[in-house]
Amino acid sequence: MHAREKRLSYDEMTEFLQVLCEEATTLIRDFALLALYT
Repeated sequence: MHAREKRLSYDEMTEFLQVLCEEATTLIRDFALLALYT
Protein backbone atom coordinates (compact mmCIF):
# COMPACT_ATOMS: atom_id res chain seq x y z
CA MET A 1 0.00 0.00 0.00
CA HIS A 2 1.34 3.44 -0.85
CA ALA A 3 0.48 6.97 0.23
CA ARG A 4 -1.58 9.11 -2.11
CA GLU A 5 -0.10 12.39 -3.25
CA LYS A 6 -3.05 14.62 -4.20
CA ARG A 7 -2.71 18.33 -3.69
CA LEU A 8 -5.47 20.81 -4.40
CA SER A 9 -4.81 23.56 -6.91
CA TYR A 10 -5.48 27.16 -5.92
CA ASP A 11 -8.85 27.09 -7.71
CA GLU A 12 -9.83 23.77 -6.14
CA MET A 13 -8.85 25.00 -2.67
CA THR A 14 -10.88 28.19 -3.07
CA GLU A 15 -13.97 26.22 -4.11
CA PHE A 16 -13.43 23.64 -1.36
CA LEU A 17 -13.22 26.34 1.34
CA GLN A 18 -16.33 28.10 0.02
CA VAL A 19 -18.34 24.87 0.13
CA LEU A 20 -16.94 23.98 3.53
CA CYS A 21 -17.85 27.37 5.01
CA GLU A 22 -21.44 26.89 3.79
CA GLU A 23 -21.67 23.61 5.72
CA ALA A 24 -24.74 23.74 7.96
CA THR A 25 -23.18 21.58 10.66
CA THR A 26 -20.59 23.72 12.42
CA LEU A 27 -19.00 20.68 14.06
CA ILE A 28 -18.15 19.15 10.68
CA ARG A 29 -16.93 22.49 9.32
CA ASP A 30 -14.75 23.20 12.34
CA PHE A 31 -13.30 19.68 12.37
CA ALA A 32 -12.44 19.84 8.67
CA LEU A 33 -10.78 23.25 9.01
CA LEU A 34 -8.83 22.11 12.06
CA ALA A 35 -7.64 18.98 10.25
CA LEU A 36 -6.74 20.99 7.17
CA TYR A 37 -4.67 23.62 8.96
CA THR A 38 -2.77 21.34 11.34
